[in-house]
Amino acid sequence: MKSTLSEKCPLCGTDAVFYYVDYEKRKYFKCPHCTKFQITRRAESRLEDAPKPWRDQLAQRAQHTPAEHLLVISVPPATMEAGRTTEALTSEYLPKSGLPL
Repeated sequence: MKSTLSEKCPLCGTDAVFYYVDYEKRKYFKCPHCTKFQITRRAESRLEDAPKPWRDQLAQRAQHTPAEHLLVISVPPATMEAGRTTEALTSEYLPKSGLPL
């Protein structure tokens, strides 16, 4: 059985519970406001300094997750654009059946 921990939801700041998945590379959150979602530790770190509208948009996406899917928030591999490295957050709905839960 997985150990459940608690902290503020990285999307809305509400008290939430989570547990680690994918060899502690991701957290599976259960938030009373945002519902359920997974976030990589790197993406969570990026959200700490992100503008509030980013977090609000992700919270809204989590609330509208299609049935049998889960919102997964991550940082894609860095890309080069005109000589500078660009990293952004990405979020996608993935089928629960293929995810570590």
